[in-house]
Amino acid sequence: MKKIVFALIFAIISYASIPTSAYDLPQEVKVALNASGLAQSINFQCSGGMYTSSKYIGEDAPGSGTSDATEKPKTENGVLAFGETLTVKVRDGGGLILNGLEFSEDQIDIHPYGEYIKYEGKGYRGYYRLVRKNNGILVINCVGLEDYLYGVVGREMSESFPIEALKAQAICARNYTVMGMNNHSSDGYNLCNGVHCQAYGGVSSEGEKVRKAVDETKGTLMYYKGNVVQAYYFSCDGGYTEDSENVWVSALGYLRGVEDDFENPNEASNYNWKVTLTAEDIKNALAAKKIDIGDITNVEVTEYSSNRHAVTLKITGTKDTKTYTKDNIRSAFSAVKTLNSTLFTIKKEGSGLSIYTLSDKGLSKREIGSSYVLTSEGLTQLESSDASSYTFEGRGWGHSVGMSQWGAKAMADKGYTFDEILKYYFTDVEIG
Repeated sequence: MKKIVFALIFAIISYASIPTSAYDLPQEVKVALNASGLAQSINFQCSGGMYTSSKYIGEDAPGSGTSDATEKPKTENGVLAFGETLTVKVRDGGGLILNGLEFSEDQIDIHPYGEYIKYEGKGYRGYYRLVRKNNGILVINCVGLEDYLYGVVGREMSESFPIEALKAQAICARNYTVMGMNNHSSDGYNLCNGVHCQAYGGVSSEGEKVRKAVDETKGTLMYYKGNVVQAYYFSCDGGYTEDSENVWVSALGYLRGVEDDFENPNEASNYNWKVTLTAEDIKNALAAKKIDIGDITNVEVTEYSSNRHAVTLKITGTKDTKTYTKDNIRSAFSAVKTLNSTLFTIKKEGSGLSIYTLSDKGLSKREIGSSYVLTSEGLTQLESSDASSYTFEGRGWGHSVGMSQWGAKAMADKGYTFDEILKYYFTDVEIG
């Protein structure tokens, strides 16, 4: 009896330790491949051919199954087969046209007889959903979660990176997918294939090591206090990651800035960077956003975080001032140049007072800061002239919240495992 009671208590304790808000992993992910630019005509290729169960408006009749638009498709139990090439166009009055054959539906699923159907020269696993939208065609790749991750990990991180870094990336990407399944639900799909969601390149982005990293972490997620986390990642932090509230809005316990002792400055992309903008460049950048504060007289960081990132950037003009905060700082001058990160200082050129000295070498000019002179009216400050250019000297590339990809590589190079990497960049998380 005692053994039964003990077993029951153990079972209850074990059950209570399971994250109560754990997500059921999605079986299928719908990824829009051309959301930023719908087309009126699209071409597909697939060895072995393609098929759809959509109903052809005309009379069913046996055909050759070739891509010749004059041929009717083969029909077999309601399935319409096409050859190795398929052209889809918008149909006047609604519906779509497949290889010259008219379909009344505004949504048609295309499946491969062969291994992959290629779209714009790239192969994608799963099948395609074609949706007529705004007089164009939206191409959606419907693919299993793990198959989708093959195409994400290989785009977001180089396959040349160590396997443990790729595993850490796979878990971040899986978390990001689970948390982002409703990103575009109102548009009829889950995710897009760009940086708004995650970069996704299909089969062409895969590699043996990438697939191994995904397979060996299959189903694994990262949790914080029982909840699946939003696993942000970026390229390089330049030595310091950042707290989430100093970049966006919410303070999340697992997204705390850390001093990164691992990134290798000699290999990490944009570990050091420099951008020089003239006062006129800055004025033009603001004008492109319909902001007019007059001629630029000063640009300065008025607040830094404890992680050394700029939190508030103030631009002063002859008419007004403009302030940018947090991650918006990176795009403050986007019409001219986007700043790689918010980990920077500003060096002003052409500012200060110019004084001339005469020596045995002749007349020389030197710029100094504000100075004071004694006059009949007392001590008077001489004002500095406006800077003619501003050089942003920075480190890192990206928003700096979560995992540094170059940092993950450096840690893996030193022998750290994927879970150790994740627990370094994400505070107090559990992996399982």
